[in-house]
Amino acid sequence: MKFNSETKAQLIECAKSKGVFLEGNILKLIDTSGDKEFSEYINSSIERDTDSRRKRLEMTKQVQQQNNELTKSKLDNIKTIALSSNTSDVHSNLADTDVWEYVYRIGVGQDPSIPVTIPFYVDDLNKYYFLDIETRNQTDNIHRTRCTNTASEAYTGSYVILRPV
Repeated sequence: MKFNSETKAQLIECAKSKGVFLEGNILKLIDTSGDKEFSEYINSSIERDTDSRRKRLEMTKQVQQQNNELTKSKLDNIKTIALSSNTSDVHSNLADTDVWEYVYRIGVGQDPSIPVTIPFYVDDLNKYYFLDIETRNQTDNIHRTRCTNTASEAYTGSYVILRPV
């Protein structure tokens, strides 16, 4: 692929002023012959893309390892796993489970060591995403995910904040 000089200049300026670079396999197809500055830009883009992919892979491996540890720890009291989001870092599921964007309910008698896949699509970099976990207590009541513990209802539960970097 060849770009005209105006497009090359725009890409280089965008990288310098906003820190935004091209990324992905398209970089392998771009012809940089005869333009040292554009060649340096493409090489820098490739390095950044490689580093970004490595970081994502490390994060994926970390999540997989944590999932394996949870699986091995025999946490068979998990009842519900859900995904919600909010525009601030305040947990949005204070009293309303309708805020969940995705809900996975673990069936009675289901093997708790089976990995669960939660579809997670970041559609807004300004949002905070929450992975909610509800569990059963000894009397088979559900511990609902709450930001605070409501003594009269004995809710505890847990959540994890996920935010794009």
